Amino acid sequence: MLRGEEQGILNVRANNREFMLGGAESALHRRFSAGQANHRLSLGLRYHLDQARRFQWDDRYAVDATGAMTARQNGVPGSQDNRTEETAALAVWLQDRAEFGRLAVTGGIRYENLQQALKDRRPGREKDLDGSMDLFGGGAGFTYALDNTQTLFGGVYRGFSPPQPQAALDTGVKEETSLAVELGTRFRSPTLPLRAELTAFHTAFDDLIVRESVGIGASGDENVGRARTYGAEFALRADIGALLDWTVSVPSFVSYTYTQAELTSDTPSQDAQSIFSGGRKGARIPYIPEHALALGTGLAFPRWGIHVQCSYSDKTFTTASNTKEQINAAGAPDARFGVTDPIFVTDLSAEWKATETVKLFGGAQNLLNEEYMVARHPHGPRPGSPLFAYAGVE
Repeated sequence: MLRGEEQGILNVRANNREFMLGGAESALHRRFSAGQANHRLSLGLRYHLDQARRFQWDDRYAVDATGAMTARQNGVPGSQDNRTEETAALAVWLQDRAEFGRLAVTGGIRYENLQQALKDRRPGREKDLDGSMDLFGGGAGFTYALDNTQTLFGGVYRGFSPPQPQAALDTGVKEETSLAVELGTRFRSPTLPLRAELTAFHTAFDDLIVRESVGIGASGDENVGRARTYGAEFALRADIGALLDWTVSVPSFVSYTYTQAELTSDTPSQDAQSIFSGGRKGARIPYIPEHALALGTGLAFPRWGIHVQCSYSDKTFTTASNTKEQINAAGAPDARFGVTDPIFVTDLSAEWKATETVKLFGGAQNLLNEEYMVARHPHGPRPGSPLFAYAGVE
């Protein structure tokens, strides 16, 4: 239809929205020593108010098989959405960083109270709701210097994410909570341009909040149960030229991330269009690749340099049903279900210092002009960026 080869109907939304936010924040910091430890204590208080106002409707345009408009039907103002959502948040937090020689430990806690309100003015769907929510987060992390080249680090953290007012007040969506654990090590050579880092991670989610549907008629957020992500990431940076005693600098890097992201309970979603509908315990979470790799190198001279970077990521499922077929949970054909393409992209950049005060730069993203699908939402396959070249002066 968009190519003028088939007749159809275009829905064009008058997407009228207004947003307001504001608040005030104050924090008190104090340094002191107690016993063998040096402390940096922080106490904070924050008040934040935000509001979203929507007044929307859809106009319909009939288009014939040549692309010509044949009819227009004006929508009723406010018929698609006519509501105000508001949240007032009061937060207080306490954090202490204690240093014991080579060991540094940081712990903190945060409490937040939300007062939420929803007013829906659509005829036949009028609502005037309000409610409150109490949220707690916090955690502790550490760094320990084994020597002047290697550091251990880790931590345990509890997080939270509240639902928007409409979801919380109208459909009973609960806050999402998470517990994250990480442990890793960093190495930095004292004599060579070489740095490395290795980290293991695990995060467990309860009452994971997702968009109920990303298709037409999306109505809000929903809880889809429990999930977890775990894996490891590695990064290495070095100047190969300096390591080999060359006269030219060759800054290079490689990074790799392995991630397992899966549901640990069945999802309760009944929406056939939801990307989480049909999800079962053990299913992979949509759009999170198992393998991601990036590497790059270049030549750096006193006045000019050129760099190339390649990145790769696995194909992913686009829905929690983990189907490779383009069929939704109701058994109907749907291009939003299936998998994405594996992605391999090469980028190039260069710079030249023309004078002491002027630098020219340029480059190309997706240098090989690879064609690939990065998503199937919200309304079917979406391509990645094509070849994109740029140049400038600084």
